[in-house]
Amino acid sequence: MMHNAFSRISSVYEKNKNILLPAACIIITVIIAAVVRIVFLFKDDFATGFDGYYYALQVQSLFKNGEILNNDNSIVYPLLACFKLLFGDIVFANKTAVVVLCSLVSVPFFLLLYRMTRSAVISCVSTIIFSISYSQIYMSFEIVKNGISILFIVCFLFCVFEFRKNLYYRIGAAVFFILGFMTHKVTAASMIVFCAVFLPLCAIAYRKTIFQKIKPLYVALGAALLVIAAVAVAFSASTLRVVDLSNLMSQFSTATATKRFAMILTEISDIRIKAEMLFVYGIAAVFMPFLVFILRDKGTTPVHKLFVVALYVTHLVLINPFLYFSWVSMSYRLVVMSIIFASLELALILHFFLPRIPRRIVFAAAGMILLISGITLPGMYDSFHSNRYPPYRDLYAPVMKIPAHLEKNSRLITHSGMSFFIWYETGIYTEHFTPADDTGYYRLVYAFGPPHFKKYEHEPFYETPVVIQPPYYLVKESLWHAFYNDNKDRIKLVKSWQNPWAARPPFVYTVKEKFKTPQNE
Repeated sequence: MMHNAFSRISSVYEKNKNILLPAACIIITVIIAAVVRIVFLFKDDFATGFDGYYYALQVQSLFKNGEILNNDNSIVYPLLACFKLLFGDIVFANKTAVVVLCSLVSVPFFLLLYRMTRSAVISCVSTIIFSISYSQIYMSFEIVKNGISILFIVCFLFCVFEFRKNLYYRIGAAVFFILGFMTHKVTAASMIVFCAVFLPLCAIAYRKTIFQKIKPLYVALGAALLVIAAVAVAFSASTLRVVDLSNLMSQFSTATATKRFAMILTEISDIRIKAEMLFVYGIAAVFMPFLVFILRDKGTTPVHKLFVVALYVTHLVLINPFLYFSWVSMSYRLVVMSIIFASLELALILHFFLPRIPRRIVFAAAGMILLISGITLPGMYDSFHSNRYPPYRDLYAPVMKIPAHLEKNSRLITHSGMSFFIWYETGIYTEHFTPADDTGYYRLVYAFGPPHFKKYEHEPFYETPVVIQPPYYLVKESLWHAFYNDNKDRIKLVKSWQNPWAARPPFVYTVKEKFKTPQNE
């Protein structure tokens, strides 16, 4: 009986393996992506990353004030608010939203790869590698808008790849383009570059037949979609703004190429992160001969060839080495985003070798890459949680005592991460840039305590610094200005990210004036 049962199961599998195997792979990839994010994000009850409390603040404001605190119209905040309605606690809800939405990226990513390669194994392995990559986890951990926007851009790419099948894919491509555009500026820029390459190439390739096949219904639908897109672009004007583009264009320099690679080689201690940063550049060079083969392959349809060309060009634009580069720059986010295209190229390379060398060697190579990705996760976890952002759990009790040390109607300045945390927990308006007018401001200084300010104790602006919890000390902003002017050229830490010294750049979203309410006002 056991033999008969096994035979029946085997027979059912053989008849349905084209559905069962991909479905099983999708379930596996989603579970792995979710488990990894749960481990990374749910270390404790507090938010993660420098911007964790930034997103918590925006959701808090949505429920308290009916709008977010600044002019960022990203649709991520309403999405996060939906999870808050389900789970109550904002920090927990935000983490859950990230786990769910970022893990679901595995579904369209796998489907796109499966359609491109027709290999469930290669698609599954490549999807897992992508979903547990440093770049993907970093976006889930630190820059939530970027992380969630990946779902829309990958769905967009999948629909574009299949757009010739039926009208639903064409509508899907338009919808996901709009959603991606309304989520984050890097996603919007990536999709614009892809379309700027893909659509003209398609128009040229199909110029003889394109007008013969267009039906009046399609024209009407296309016009309607253009109107929707125009409204969406108008609504999301603060998602991709002129000031963002001008800021990016101003950063072009031939001198930055060598500096970028020197920073990757010397400033990243985690070998996994360093390898991935080099991988997104190396795979672009390695993929060039494979791209030539794809273009010459008679078995690949013209539109799919153009799709791969657009993927490759978009990848090259994102990793452009001639942009100013730092770990907090927009160009770094472009590099992080490029993991989408680098992972797709890796899968196509593995697919190229599949019929040409023994399958076990290709699968072994894919498995080895996956194994290395897996065994380096613990080290990456330590890297993410060690000195990467303020220890919110340890600082919670001291932070809650800050309001008692402030004068009525006071505001606060401190570094990024802490500023959002304090504002969220205490309600005190807290800035992480130096304001033009420091009247009514205190500053949470990093690493400079009472002894450093003793020389000013006879000045009229002096007020005894308060020890919050070393290395954090509370001082009046006027007192800090005097200390800053005397020491900015002598002590490096005085002019550092831990002690903000610059005015808010025009491309950084500003807080609406009505929310800059001083404490106890």
